[in-house]
Amino acid sequence: MHFTWLKSMSAVLAAAFLFTNADARSWTDKKGRTIDADFVSTDGTNVTLKLTKTGKTATVPIDSLSPKDVAFVNEQETQEPVDSADVVDMPDRWPEKVPGPKNFRLKEENAKDKNRSTYIYKTANFRFTSQKPLDEKAQEAIGRLYEGTFAAVKRMPLPIPRVKSKRRPGQELKALLTPDMASYYAAGGPQGSVGVFRSAMAQTNKRLTEKDVQDDMTIVPFTALGISPDGKLLDDKIDSHTLAHEITHQLTCLCNFRNSIWINEGMSEYVGYVPYDGNEFDFTGAFKNIREAAMVYEQHGKWTLPFTIEEFIDMSQDTFYGKGSTDPNYGHRNYTLAAMLVAYHFHLDDRYGLRNFTNYMNALQRGTAPDKCKKTLLGKRKNFKQLQDDFSAAWKEKGVNIQFKE
Repeated sequence: MHFTWLKSMSAVLAAAFLFTNADARSWTDKKGRTIDADFVSTDGTNVTLKLTKTGKTATVPIDSLSPKDVAFVNEQETQEPVDSADVVDMPDRWPEKVPGPKNFRLKEENAKDKNRSTYIYKTANFRFTSQKPLDEKAQEAIGRLYEGTFAAVKRMPLPIPRVKSKRRPGQELKALLTPDMASYYAAGGPQGSVGVFRSAMAQTNKRLTEKDVQDDMTIVPFTALGISPDGKLLDDKIDSHTLAHEITHQLTCLCNFRNSIWINEGMSEYVGYVPYDGNEFDFTGAFKNIREAAMVYEQHGKWTLPFTIEEFIDMSQDTFYGKGSTDPNYGHRNYTLAAMLVAYHFHLDDRYGLRNFTNYMNALQRGTAPDKCKKTLLGKRKNFKQLQDDFSAAWKEKGVNIQFKE
């Protein structure tokens, strides 16, 4: 039950402060009514709460709370000021902090083979082929990242077939780990990259099944994992953005994204932007990271776009990646824009955004014709111009001014 005294949070919180150790707790007002919510911030007069049931944020006058809750708010030490542009609603059932599973440890499969030239390790969902043996700490870091990404994507309330069922022995998702960049490039890693997902998606136009993608794999050099060429963990500086991005490609490869490049890259970028500390994925920080990436282009005037939002949704892979473009930032900008469009549906389009996004994913998986498929993104809107205007207005409120071609 919602309090009648809960007010909808303003888009702008004056002098709000982040409480870094927020825990869900029960709040009580002076009339004895209770509700479960997380503490978010306070400005000294009001307290901002995130409702456990809905994930929505709301502001409450401090003087309307019980003495115990007033004392709790007053005890919170102010930390770094939170930019109100980073405060967004989270959809119902949206994950917040997702810890890695307990069964992340690697088990060596061919340890008894004294003549082995490669080293095979397994977790519950992945099979790793390494060209060098890995020490225990390196194994732990790899297992945490891969199984943690699997757990994080699984928690997203989206139709992603590959994470919905437990994998049987022999059906583990494959990864190739190379000791240096030379062996990474020799295995098919693109120049200038530090991780890639090699997929049958690029080789066929038919609707893929698990059998079609059984040999797909991520290819990752040791350096991206913070591992020395001889298999020892050097530090915890894992390139989690790139690797979570590529692992997400592997997890979503049955979603039929290959003819919709913006969602293919946008979904993987979104997960890549989810903060990862080596133990858990913190979805509450994803939007902030995406906005910061968008602001880099905002500062350099890069958001005057030569296409409409509909043309972006229809964009081919070659165009998206900037093939033939003389602008070195063209492809990277499109990655950021794709992440922004995904984040818009998750966090900036009220309760309809996630529903429209889910309908779009379902239409893709059914093999719906492209023109009909993309219209599911409109929801109740009449055309893509309305979606374009709403998208631009929502991001403008967050400090990013985007000008599409009219």
